[in-house]
Amino acid sequence: MNEKHIEYIKNLGLNIDDNKISLLDAFAELVWQKKDDVNITSVKTKDEIYTRHLLDGAVGVSVINTLTPNVINILDAGAGSGYIGIVIKILLGNKVNVILAESVNRKCVFMNWAIIKLGLKNIKILNYRLTEAEPNKKFDIVIQRAMGKIDDILPICSVFVANGGYFLSYLAEETFADDNLLQKLNMELIRDRKYPLPDSDKQRKIAIYKKN
Repeated sequence: MNEKHIEYIKNLGLNIDDNKISLLDAFAELVWQKKDDVNITSVKTKDEIYTRHLLDGAVGVSVINTLTPNVINILDAGAGSGYIGIVIKILLGNKVNVILAESVNRKCVFMNWAIIKLGLKNIKILNYRLTEAEPNKKFDIVIQRAMGKIDDILPICSVFVANGGYFLSYLAEETFADDNLLQKLNMELIRDRKYPLPDSDKQRKIAIYKKN
């Protein structure tokens, strides 16, 4: 992690100490080691692991901090290789219990290996499609990145959100959920967080929905 990345995280209002920096660097190194074997990213440099993946997770943490000060349960839906959920766990530590739900087995194997290597606790992997899961457990926050179109994924993810909880959706374009769909699901859009990433002129966004 270079100084620009550290400064970016600090500017998000996050506390980042040497231990967290070491864990993020170790995670980036694990991604770099396995990126071709497991086919988890197309980055060409280690620097891109931060600018294309891990800093998105840091922005997610800054949003979470505005929603609750308490210890919370988080579901990373369609977790992929853990770029969001593992970064959230590293930066928030004991404040969060994280579940990483992913249907692709090779990605689950990678995440499990990474979690063991990093020595993270209270973070678990579920290897299944959310559409096939019984929503017995509800979460304070459900978060997703790159699962698909918002109107398709919101019905899937909203059933796992506890009443009064939140759904955070990373969006690459100016698209929000349909108002009629939100009403049907007892969800409401409360705001969106726009942000740039280093070395990119593209504006990214997290839409924040609340379940009533």
